[in-house]
Amino acid sequence: MLKLPSRSWGVSMDYRLRKLAKYIRGWMGYFRITEYYRPIPRLDQWIRRRIRCCFIKQ
Repeated sequence: MLKLPSRSWGVSMDYRLRKLAKYIRGWMGYFRITEYYRPIPRLDQWIRRRIRCCFIKQ
């Protein structure tokens, strides 16, 4: 289970964003969508919403 976007994970926002970026790059590489990336709308919306929730809670 991905704990990166959890609002209760007690880490700094900078650390959280770096770990999330690393995870997403790995995911994109695994599924071979790195050459031409157009944000997948639903996934992109979910990630942005979770980041906003984490920022507000912090």
